Amino acid sequence: MLVGVTLLVMNSLVIVIGTFYFWKISKNWVGLELIGCALGVISLVGTYFLLPESPQFLISRKRYNEAREAINKIAKFNCHSQLFNKMFDKEVMDQMIRMGWTQNDAIGFVTQLHNNGIFYPNQQHRTPKFVLNEEKNLNGSLKDLIKVKRH
Repeated sequence: MLVGVTLLVMNSLVIVIGTFYFWKISKNWVGLELIGCALGVISLVGTYFLLPESPQFLISRKRYNEAREAINKIAKFNCHSQLFNKMFDKEVMDQMIRMGWTQNDAIGFVTQLHNNGIFYPNQQHRTPKFVLNEEKNLNGSLKDLIKVKRH
């Protein structure tokens, strides 16, 4: 959080100093603006070709194989050698629904598998009770955002 606030403060200072400079000292702003536009275009093109789609976005579009590839690309960038080749929860639920299960039954079954440690045998993915009680007391105010430190 401190890094984000620092970046915002520095960005604001650059805008204020730049405004003062071009208002009082120099009127030659065209060259600087062209350099800024060129850097923006270069970063946009680089982002389009080099940055993979978010695995969460791909899963929401039911493009599971591409999501696995994106996760493996991210893992490779982070120096992890183990490949991800498991099925996603949503993928399992989609297959169950195609086999005739209702959506509520499929969600309940996948949740039960998680709670029993079937999907992740070394970890229990249960939501702690204190988190549920904490969320019941929230009303969506800015004070609640500051109080809950899970973001």
